[in-house]
Amino acid sequence: EEFDRVFAEGQRPVEMPEIVITPAEAQAGVPIIQLIRRAEFTSSNSEARRLVRQRAVRLNEVTIDDEKAQVGVQDGDVLQVGKLRFGRLTLR
Repeated sequence: EEFDRVFAEGQRPVEMPEIVITPAEAQAGVPIIQLIRRAEFTSSNSEARRLVRQRAVRLNEVTIDDEKAQVGVQDGDVLQVGKLRFGRLTLR
């Protein structure tokens, strides 16, 4: 059921890994490459940059295509890389 909802219907999964961000980082903005690496979606900065250039990175359904972007994040935001990798941002 969850499989069909996520893969066949293209919806977000109910449960996803947590990406912890400090409130100070959230206020100042986090570099998108750092956010991808912190989520452990890539093993290198160059791979993260390549994914951004390929328009495979989304924050709350909005595509991020600038590899130098500093993104403002809020508690509960969802980072998506590709079609299958999701992470929920948590301020702590």
